[in-house]
Amino acid sequence: MQIAKEIQAWLEQQGKKEGVDISRLESATLEVDVDTGKVATSRKKIVLFNFECRSNIKTNSSTYKANVKDIQQ
Repeated sequence: MQIAKEIQAWLEQQGKKEGVDISRLESATLEVDVDTGKVATSRKKIVLFNFECRSNIKTNSSTYKANVKDIQQ
């Protein structure tokens, strides 16, 4: 499933950005809202997906939070 790969890559990118080794996490949560109705399109030809992702990554010493919004077709 392509979306799972994209979400995994984003979570790993956030970990690298904050200097967190993802393999050593104590916990991580990822919330994803997907909305296909925010952008008007001809659904016979194309569907745009509006994604809003929020992550919360915890290690033994810190908590890291990130948000991203993106539109994909």
